[in-house]
Amino acid sequence: MVDVRDITHSEQPPENADCVVIDPTPGGKFVANGSASGKKSATFFKPPAFATLQQAIAASRQWAEENDVPVVYVRGIPKA
Repeated sequence: MVDVRDITHSEQPPENADCVVIDPTPGGKFVANGSASGKKSATFFKPPAFATLQQAIAASRQWAEENDVPVVYVRGIPKA
């Protein structure tokens, strides 16, 4: 199961940890960047920007589950 955690804009995820980080863009979209250390090589996740946060989280969770990545961090998203 993939854990989704909110972090502040200034926080950084742990170094050298498999994770995905979702950031808002100035244009109102959301970008996701992830990496996973594989047995043979590293795998990266850098899809085009998503129109909604929900789309970014859904795609990030799916990729994380497929690649045994435990955490998706959502950075700097204001609370409604």
